[in-house]
Amino acid sequence: MIIAIGATSDLLAVIDAADEIVDARGCVVTPGWSTRTITCSVADPCTTRRDQRSLFDWLKCLYPIWARYRPEDIFAATQLGLAELALSGCTLSSDHLYLFPTA
Repeated sequence: MIIAIGATSDLLAVIDAADEIVDARGCVVTPGWSTRTITCSVADPCTTRRDQRSLFDWLKCLYPIWARYRPEDIFAATQLGLAELALSGCTLSSDHLYLFPTA
């Protein structure tokens, strides 16, 4: 848990309460947890039954749907997926988008 950031001289009041002090100069610090997603698949009807299918059957369901995606479909589904991640507390996501609509 990140309890404070700043110069050491500004953090003297919280240093004694810290279990660990990390010198993160030059680093990017992000609280929370991370996930790998395919955010554009959040709106797919195949996704809701994923746990009942083999991977191959799931993909056979998805690929015909994804083949019809337009750029605006991916944009809207990705916005929905990111909103769901944010509402669940996710602060960092690595998206696995490999769909490139022909438009």
